[in-house]
Amino acid sequence: VSVPNVVGLKQADAKSELEKAGLVVSEEGVYLTSNDNYYPVGYVSAQDPVNSSSQVPEGTTVKIYVCKGYKYNVEVKIPYDFKDLYTKVSIWDGGLIKESEEQDLLAIGYTYVFKELTTTEEQLELTVKISDENGTRYNLYDVVVTNKKGSIGETQNTPHKDYNKYPKEDGITTNHGNNNTQTGGANTEE
Repeated sequence: VSVPNVVGLKQADAKSELEKAGLVVSEEGVYLTSNDNYYPVGYVSAQDPVNSSSQVPEGTTVKIYVCKGYKYNVEVKIPYDFKDLYTKVSIWDGGLIKESEEQDLLAIGYTYVFKELTTTEEQLELTVKISDENGTRYNLYDVVVTNKKGSIGETQNTPHKDYNKYPKEDGITTNHGNNNTQTGGANTEE
């Protein structure tokens, strides 16, 4: 029998088509990354063997890989004037998704990356927060994660409206592209 191409079909439709051709179906859920072609959740993103003009024996197993969501990374640039040299970085979608261990900002070059987070959403809005030595969290960035054709796991970071309200090193006054300049302040959200 010929192996039909079921990539791009809904999981149930792909399984039905393969079984009609006399083939056995094996299924595996996978998270798509920026290296993969986009498929909606529940759709077949790959198959093995791929469709073939050559014949395979009836009863051959065809493995289908079904999209169960998307992997993404979020890179966080921590301001150089944050008052503490050690901080925890956390990412939120209303509730806590993930929080880092305490980070030495000098050792990590003031950049922290959340790696291989997963979602089933095509667009996700998140907030990145940093914590001071007392554990108080400060809003730093709003992040939009987009999963669509041509851009799986694409992230866009913009400063949170409270970006300038984290505690600064003594004597430093900064303007991070906003029109308000502050030293210190404490507007936190949990």
